[in-house]
Amino acid sequence: MSKKPDVFDFEWVMYVDAAGDDGSAYDRGSSTTYTVNCFMCETAKIQHNRDVLDEVKKILRCRLTDEAKSAAIIRSNRRADICNKLSELDGALFQFVIYKQMLDFSSLSPEEKKQHPISTAAHAFTINLATSFHKHNNKSLCIVIDNMKEAEILGTKEQVEAQLSDLKHAIIFSDSKSEKHCLLQISDYFAGITNRACAEQEAFFMEKPGYNRCSPCAVVRNLCRGKPEMLRTPLFAEIQRFRNLYVLWNNRPVNTLIGNGIQMSPERIEKMYRFVDCAIIKGYRRQNK
Repeated sequence: MSKKPDVFDFEWVMYVDAAGDDGSAYDRGSSTTYTVNCFMCETAKIQHNRDVLDEVKKILRCRLTDEAKSAAIIRSNRRADICNKLSELDGALFQFVIYKQMLDFSSLSPEEKKQHPISTAAHAFTINLATSFHKHNNKSLCIVIDNMKEAEILGTKEQVEAQLSDLKHAIIFSDSKSEKHCLLQISDYFAGITNRACAEQEAFFMEKPGYNRCSPCAVVRNLCRGKPEMLRTPLFAEIQRFRNLYVLWNNRPVNTLIGNGIQMSPERIEKMYRFVDCAIIKGYRRQNK
């Protein structure tokens, strides 16, 4: 019988979790966005990152054996302290956000929908994004994914295996409550906060379609010279808290997050989110001069 893979048999580990659901029944409460987050680090840094997670739990005043859920962190009146602590993580973040209401589900058959195409494609895309951009993608990699439905597991494994055929790797499905793979809770938080903020962002613009989306960034694919702090939208308010976490996104040879560390579907939505680069990168550089 073959030995079960262990993260410490590999040089790097990737923790993958999602927020939202992949359904389209919006009238029955389905989420309007679906986000997959990867947190990637060297296996030698796992203990350090677990120590950071334990400190976050202490700030939340929960037991170290409890799960640090994104909803609890979002509601915490000490979110600033938590973000400060999370900035000490040693690793890199990658995300893929799907705006489901902008996609056409009508061509999918009932059988195809049962295969969870949104979930499986989003997980495979995000994992590939992380391994492609990471400078150490030629190192062996263990991918730990939060548990899914059986159809999602099969579809995700099939797509990931095809993409990483030239890389020594293993895929483990685990519960984020697992003590062994508790760093899934890091991905749970970042997937949750981004999914919530992006959904609120689009709801905001549906109510106020004429509101400024920071149009200079939609035209120029770099940091504008304007004042992004004048843009008062739900996502911008969340990004203000992300500034000191820029160190987690800036682990690749590019100077923009949108289109690199954070990708969106459909692609046309990315040009409307260029202000994210201003709010995080420009703000981070200004406060760290």
